[in-house]
Parts: sequence; structure tokens; C-alpha cells
Amino acid sequence: MTDGSDTPISEQVLMRPVVMPDDEMFLKELYASTREEDAAMWGMPEAQTAALIEMQYNAQRIQYEAQYPDALHEIILFNGKPVGRLMTTRSDEEVFAIDIAILTDHRSQGIGAMIFKGLMREAEESSRPLNFSVLVTNFKAIKFYKRLGMDFIGDTGSHYLLRWQPESTDEKL
Repeated sequence: MTDGSDTPISEQVLMRPVVMPDDEMFLKELYASTREEDAAMWGMPEAQTAALIEMQYNAQRIQYEAQYPDALHEIILFNGKPVGRLMTTRSDEEVFAIDIAILTDHRSQGIGAMIFKGLMREAEESSRPLNFSVLVTNFKAIKFYKRLGMDFIGDTGSHYLLRWQPESTDEKL
């Protein structure tokens, strides 16, 4: 899909490193957009919801920094405008997608599929699996991952563990 122009999506989507504190406001907005459905069910006043989402954003940021200090943290650009983020890490054993998020208005346009297909290509070229997880209540993402052919290999109670494994890594695992 594209934005209506004749330019292929692969030319409309670029990645750049996160630059802090310059990207902080966008990252907070992005995180809030991932919580819209949950927030609608909370039934709290707007100020209280905003404070809770801010607290959750900060907790996630601190957890990711502690757990993945060497992560590659990138902003996803669509036609030069920030629309999402991708956090990944790599080891000899795997390509690991820590987190991907795309603003609500830019979902279902092929951006996430293009990003994941790039990660799958990297995994295949390096003969490593692509591993990641998804919140068990994120039904739209689960449907998306099934469409991409991801294998559900376990769960933590709150998250499903997923893997895409190139044919060439079968004998390694």
C-alpha cells in the first residue's frame, strides 16, 4: 500500500535512530496511541488517564533501557514524518524485536508488514530466527502476525512468544 501516490511503500518508509530528548514527545504520543483501547475501558477522568499512561511509558522506558542496554532504537518515518518506532537487538543466536509501535492513523497501510519482512529477511540472510512477543490482548497484532506466518511458541501469561524461523536454522535449534 502507499499514500495514494505511485511511490512504492518501500521508498516511503525510512528508519532513523532515536535522538533523545528531541524524540521524547513523539515517543510519549506514540505510547499513548497504543493504549487508546485500554484507556477507553478504564472509565477514568482524562487527567488521571494521562497520568497513568505517562507513568506506564516511563516504566516501559526504564525497563527496556535496563533489560536491553545495547538495543537499536529507531523512529519509523513515513514520507519523512515520524509514525512509529522499532526497538531491536541482535546476538549470534537471534534477531530479537523488542517492540514495534505505529501511530493509530498509520496502521494497516503496510508499514508494519514492510518492517517485519525486513527483519525476516535479515534473519534469513544470517540464518537466525526472529523472536519477539505480543501482548495476549493485542488481537489486531496477533492477527497481523498470523498473516505473516509467525509461529506461536509459548506464553508468559501476559505475552505470547513468537518466532519466525528461516528454513536454514532448523538444524541449529
